[in-house]
Amino acid sequence: MRGGYLYVRVLGQAYLCQRIAWLLHHGQDPKSCQIDHIDTDKTNNRACNLRLVTNQQNQFNRGASKSSLSGIKGVCWDKKSNKWRAYGRLNGKQNCIGFFEDLEEAQAARTAWEQEALKTLKTV
Repeated sequence: MRGGYLYVRVLGQAYLCQRIAWLLHHGQDPKSCQIDHIDTDKTNNRACNLRLVTNQQNQFNRGASKSSLSGIKGVCWDKKSNKWRAYGRLNGKQNCIGFFEDLEEAQAARTAWEQEALKTLKTV
């Protein structure tokens, strides 16, 4: 394991297990595409849990940062407004979704924004 991902070493060369699983199941090398673990478990390399994605699509499948006070990706406490701020990054640009009194409202707004943003992304 390295970085939480499973590797196999063959004749001194390391290969990611998800890439091997993709190749064996689909019969083609994913080449430069990223392989996303749908359930975010880096060790779950079942074919039904893997999908080809762009880098930006893969970033949407990340959880909240370990240092997050809210515990919710894209939601933080804004000291100036004394409200929860929902935000998201799309095409390299951070978007402010809004400010909310309630953490659950901020989370719902962030989730809705993410679903709409995913529709606009180029697929592999």
